[in-house]
Amino acid sequence: WPFINDGTYAAHGGMCAGMSIGAAYFYRDFKGTLQLRSHFDNDQYWFQTPKVWQDDANGLKFCAELQHAFITTSDIWERKQGSPLIPLLNRSEEDHFWSLCYALLVNNQPQFIFLAVRNDYNADAHAIIAYAYEILPGEGRLKVYDPNSPGKEGTIIFDFSSGKFRPYTSAANASALADGRTFNYNEIVFIPLSTLCNMKDIDRIWQKVADRTVGAGQYPEYELWAVPVDNEDLPRVKLLDAADGKTTYLPYRDFTVEIIQKDAGIPTTLTAWVDLPDIKEIERQEPASIIVLERPDKDNLVGIQVNAIADDATNYSWAGFQWFKIRMQSLWLEPADTTVNMNQELRLVLRHNSTAPQNARFVWDFGDGTTKTTIGDSTNTHTWTELGEYTVRVEMFEGNAAEAIGSALATVNVTAYSSIFIMLQGMTTTPPSTIKDTNGEDISQIGWANTDDNPPLVWNKQNFSVDMKKTVHGVEVNTSISGRLSDDGSSIATMTAITSSVGYGGDFMHNSAIVITDFPLGEFGVVSPLGRGLHGPAAQARVANISWRTETRDNEGNTKITEIESIDWSSDKTTLSVYFFQ
Repeated sequence: WPFINDGTYAAHGGMCAGMSIGAAYFYRDFKGTLQLRSHFDNDQYWFQTPKVWQDDANGLKFCAELQHAFITTSDIWERKQGSPLIPLLNRSEEDHFWSLCYALLVNNQPQFIFLAVRNDYNADAHAIIAYAYEILPGEGRLKVYDPNSPGKEGTIIFDFSSGKFRPYTSAANASALADGRTFNYNEIVFIPLSTLCNMKDIDRIWQKVADRTVGAGQYPEYELWAVPVDNEDLPRVKLLDAADGKTTYLPYRDFTVEIIQKDAGIPTTLTAWVDLPDIKEIERQEPASIIVLERPDKDNLVGIQVNAIADDATNYSWAGFQWFKIRMQSLWLEPADTTVNMNQELRLVLRHNSTAPQNARFVWDFGDGTTKTTIGDSTNTHTWTELGEYTVRVEMFEGNAAEAIGSALATVNVTAYSSIFIMLQGMTTTPPSTIKDTNGEDISQIGWANTDDNPPLVWNKQNFSVDMKKTVHGVEVNTSISGRLSDDGSSIATMTAITSSVGYGGDFMHNSAIVITDFPLGEFGVVSPLGRGLHGPAAQARVANISWRTETRDNEGNTKITEIESIDWSSDKTTLSVYFFQ
C-alpha cells in the first residue's frame, strides 16, 4: 500500500491486519494486471499525486473495513482460553517458520503473520505479511511487508541453532513507531488467511470498492464551504467534488474552508493540500489556513482532508479526503447551491464583483429546457415542475455583443418535501429541563409535526401549509402549520404552528402554539432532511411567540390550569429544531 498504518476514523487504533489482508488479496487476484502501490493513487483521478497518500480514500476505507470485519468484530486477536489463536500459539517457532516457507513455496502468495510479545497481554499486537524466504547458513530469513513502513523491505530472522525467531521490532501503528513506542515482538505466529477470513467476504467488500460505496455510513457526513477572507459582502460557496467532474467558481482569490457536519458533536479539523504547478509540488497546510488560488484565471487543485475523533478515541484520525477544481470568476449566482421544493419558486441573483455594463444582457438557462433573456436586470425567478438536479447557467453580454463577458453556474436540487417537524426541547433524556411549568415541573419538549400517516404539506410557491385532525386515546387533536420561505429558499421567513386538543367530555383541554421568524435552513443532500437545530440565544432570536396551556377538570368540577412558567434561553440545552422531510 502507498499509505502508512495510521488508521482512519473507522479503525482509529490502526489497521495493520486490514492492510495485510488487503495486500495479500490484491496480489492473489491482480498481481499480473494492476500495481497496488499505484492503483489507488488519488483513486484514479485524471492527475496523479504519488506524494500524497492521504487522498487514496478508497484504499484507506477498504483496509479499515477489512480490519473491522475480520479483527475488530471477532475474537481472533485475543490470546485467551477458547480463542482460535491458542492452537497456533502452542505450535513451536520452528513449525511456524517452516510452515511459512512451505506456504510461500506451494501457494506463491503472501502469508499473514501475527506479532505479539510473549506473556505480555498489555503489549499491542501487530500484523505483517511475508512474501519471500531465504535459507542461509545458520539462519533463515523471511522478507516481510510491514504496514507501518510502506516501500521498505523488512526482515525476520529465524536462528536454526536455537530454533527461535529473533525479535522483530515494530509498533501497533505508524504514529507509535514514529514516537518510539515500539515492541520487540518475540511471538511470531503464522496464521493462514483461510483461518483468519472468508474469501467470499473479502470479495464482497472489494465489490464495494468497485461500487464506490466502501466505508458508507462509517465516517462523518459533511459539506465543505469556501469562505472569503475579510469581506462579508462576498458569498460563501459550497465546494463541489472534482471527482464528479465539477468546477467550483469563486468570486475571490483568498479563502478559508469551513466544514458543516451532519453531526456537529464530532470534533473535526481540516488539512489542506494546495497544488503549486510552477514548482510542481503540493503544499500541505495543517491545520488548513488561508488558501490562495495560484492561477486565478485557470483551474486550481485544492485537496481537503477531514480529521475526526471517534467516540472511543482521544486523537484525530483520517475521516475523508476530496479534491476540488476551483477557478476564480467575477460573476456568481446566489444561491450557488440550494434545494427547493417541486413547484416552489426560486429567486436567483447574478452578482458581480465590479460594475456590470448599463446595457447588460443576461441569458439564462435553467437546466430543464427553459431559457430566458433579460436586459439590465440580473435577478430572475424560476419554478421547476419535476424532481431532479439542475444546473443553472447565466451569461452576461454587453449590449448585442456575440461574445459573453462572463458566466456563472448554480446547482438546484428539486425535491418534494411532504413533512415538517418542529420541536422546542429543554432536555433530551436526563432532567432537569430548561422549560418549566407553573407547578415547577419539567416540560421536556413541545412539538408539532405531520409525519407518519398525516396529510402532506401543500405548497404554493414559497408558501406551505397543512391541517390535521385525529383522535388519540379519546382526545381529539387538531394541528395547523403554515409558513412561508424566504425568496431564495434559504430560510423560513415566518411560520405558525398551533395544536388544540379536547377530550373526556371537555375535562381535558390543551393548547400549544409557536410563531417562528427568519429561521435559517441547511441541508445535507437531496435525500436528507432540510433544516437544522439552534441552541440557546440563537433559538430565542427566532421565536416571536410561544404558548403552552393545559386545563383539566376533576370529578368534583374543580379546574386546574398549567402553563409555561419559564424558559432558560441562556442554556445551550434549549434547542429549537425545524426539519422538512421528503
